[in-house]
Amino acid sequence: MIAGARPSARGSTASLHWLPEPLISTRGSILHQTFTVDLAPTSRLVMREEHLLGRSGEAPGHLTTRLTVRRGGRPLLDQQSAYGHPAPAWDGPAVLGDHRATG
Repeated sequence: MIAGARPSARGSTASLHWLPEPLISTRGSILHQTFTVDLAPTSRLVMREEHLLGRSGEAPGHLTTRLTVRRGGRPLLDQQSAYGHPAPAWDGPAVLGDHRATG
C-alpha cells in the first residue's frame, strides 16, 4: 500500500483516498512528477495534491506534474502543469498571478 493512501475495499469496488502532505518546490529544485491511475469501472479515487511554490519570500524551483486517470481502460483525465522558470506564463494573471500555492 502507498504511504498516506487509505483503501476502503478490494477489487472492482475499491476506493482510494490519496491526500499527501504538500509538496514544496524550493529555489533551485527541479522536479518532474507523474501519476498514472487505472481504475476499474466501478472503483473510485479521491485525490488532493497541494504544491507550494517556494518557501516564504523564496522563488520556486521548476516543477512539472502530470496526472492521467483511466477508468475501465478509457481516459477520464489527462492534465499537465508546469511552474517556475522556464515554464512560460505560470505566474501571469491567467494562471497564478502572485499566488504561490496550487491544489
